[in-house]
Amino acid sequence: MRITMIHTPFGARDGAERQILRLTIELEKIGPEVEIFTNVINEDSYPEFFKKVKINVIPHPLAGKLSRQLTPRIAIQKIQPAPLSEINKVSGLRKWMRELVGRQYYTSEVPAMLELGRRIPKGFDIINNHNFPTEWGGL
Repeated sequence: MRITMIHTPFGARDGAERQILRLTIELEKIGPEVEIFTNVINEDSYPEFFKKVKINVIPHPLAGKLSRQLTPRIAIQKIQPAPLSEINKVSGLRKWMRELVGRQYYTSEVPAMLELGRRIPKGFDIINNHNFPTEWGGL
């Protein structure tokens, strides 16, 4: 059996990161072949686990295409959300898009997750989208 785990960037020593790494190690002990797919790894966060698992790093589709001042991770911080009164003046799909872009960080994470999901090879029996917004990678 082959299992893929989709995870957001491994940036720090946090609980979700430790959990997916430990889960991968424990699953492999009982038989399945497990691979993790992510966008970025901070090698200093869990070096003791990274050498025990297979991790595929699929860069953000805009990596290297934006200036250093506007990287995918901080791009959303530079977007000023429109006031709610302005959003309410627009209807339909355009209103939904303005809410999405102006209020959440989907402008950075969704493109990264869609690219990651697109590049996962076929042949996996189970896809575990481990942490929000990895459901977009599983899609």
